[in-house]
Order: sequence, then structure tokens, then C-alpha cells
Amino acid sequence: MKNQRRGGFCYYHYTTFIEAVKIPFRKKEYKLPLFLTLHTYALYLIAKHRFHASYNENMHLTSLWFFYASLVSLYTGSFESTVESHLNSIKELKTLAEYKGFILSRVNERLTNDYFDITLVGSDGLAVSGRGNNAWNAYVASLNIMNAKILFSKSNLLVSKLFEPGTDGNRKSLEKHHLFPKAYLKTQGYSDAKINQMANYAFIDWKDNMNILDDAPSVYYPIVCDGMSDEQIRIMEEENALPHGWEKMPYEDFLTERRKLMAAKIKAAFEILKKAAT
Repeated sequence: MKNQRRGGFCYYHYTTFIEAVKIPFRKKEYKLPLFLTLHTYALYLIAKHRFHASYNENMHLTSLWFFYASLVSLYTGSFESTVESHLNSIKELKTLAEYKGFILSRVNERLTNDYFDITLVGSDGLAVSGRGNNAWNAYVASLNIMNAKILFSKSNLLVSKLFEPGTDGNRKSLEKHHLFPKAYLKTQGYSDAKINQMANYAFIDWKDNMNILDDAPSVYYPIVCDGMSDEQIRIMEEENALPHGWEKMPYEDFLTERRKLMAAKIKAAFEILKKAAT
């Protein structure tokens, strides 16, 4: 049975919930944080059974909440009081409209213009070094939500398609690439911490990546863009949060400007999710 229960656990409800929260986060290596997942699932069930949210309504509300809670690291540290406060507030609600108001008010309270313009581009967001954090995950989710095409690819392949099962060959089909190559930045005296800034990363098709060596972007970028029109290049740069003329920028200036565009991309995706949930 589709609604088969296992010891009081409804497998169908849970898989539907997972579909909702992983739609933006399509990365195969992305692992759902335990407490974020459990509490968001509790909200999903409350919306479904207490407030009788339709399938689409619940999917939109759940996707919005998960995106928000993941981005701001809502369920880290001493989060128990946050959960308790949320559940106590929900107890007082009577209608689905009130529940939607609760979700939207909490989201809007944190994700303000100042959050996107100041916090997200700083050391609590995108201005960090390493493999990624919640801000990076939100940026990649934003590429999926907004149907961005793969950077440097001359096809119309979407970023989201390269995260789907069955796309691996002898190498990973999608590579996280330094836009300013590591070897080049080493010659300029930059440390690993500065080289591996998240704003210096982008996902590209590995077939293209194999042809990018260790040259400065001012050297390799015209080569990979050969055959593309100015309009195609403009769209590609916009979709992947690249400032126009980035390949000729000083590295530090590039990082600053790209963080702003990545934050703007996350904000735009958030607005799409919020509009769908309203």
C-alpha cells in the first residue's frame, strides 16, 4: 500500500516530505542534517494533519522552511528552546492561514535585506574558506531552483541535471573548480585559505574542466567562451553569479563582487520559494 505504516511510521508521508526538502538540494553528496530534518518533518505533518494543507501547499511551505532553516543554521547549538517556542506558538493557531502566517513571519524576521546584503556576504556566510557551508549549500540550491545552466558548457545542460544519479563516468561528472586556478594564485603569493574561498568555486562540466589548465582567467576564459555570443556569455555569467569582466579583475575585488552576486542569487531563490508558499 502507498500509505503503508511501519510501527506508526508512514513511509509515504516521509518520502513525500524528503522529496519536498531535497528539491532545491539535489546534490547527491548533500546529507540532510538530522535535527533540521526531524523538526521540519514534524512541521510537515502538523500542516498536513492539523491544518489540512493540500499536497502543493505543504510542499511549498516545507521547501521554504527547510531552505530558511538550513541557511541560517536554525537547529544548531542549543536549539531546544527554539523548537519549544515554535511548537508552543503553533498550539495557539486555528487555521491554515494562521499557520502560513507563522511560517512566513519567522522566515521574514531573519531573512531581511540586511541579512542578504551584509551578513550573508561576510564571515558568517560566503566569506569563508573550505569545502562549503550552509551558505554554499543555499547557493547551489539556488542554481537548481532557478534552472541555471552549467558554467562554461556550450550545451543547454542544467546544473541540476549533473547532480542526478547515473551521471558519473570515469571521473565525477561535475567538478567544483577554482575560477582563479590554484596554481596561478600560488604564483601570486596567496595562501590556501584565500585560494579556497567559496566565492572562487563554481561547478563546471568535467569535460570542460580537463581543458582548463593553470593559467590566469584572463587567459583561459576567452578560450572556453570561444564560439559563444556576447548575449550567451552575459546570460551564463548572470546565471552563475559572475561579475562581467571578472576574468580581468584583481582577485580580491573578484571575491568581493562575486559574494554579492551569490548572495543576490540566494535571495532571488528565496523570493521564489516564498512567493510559492504565500
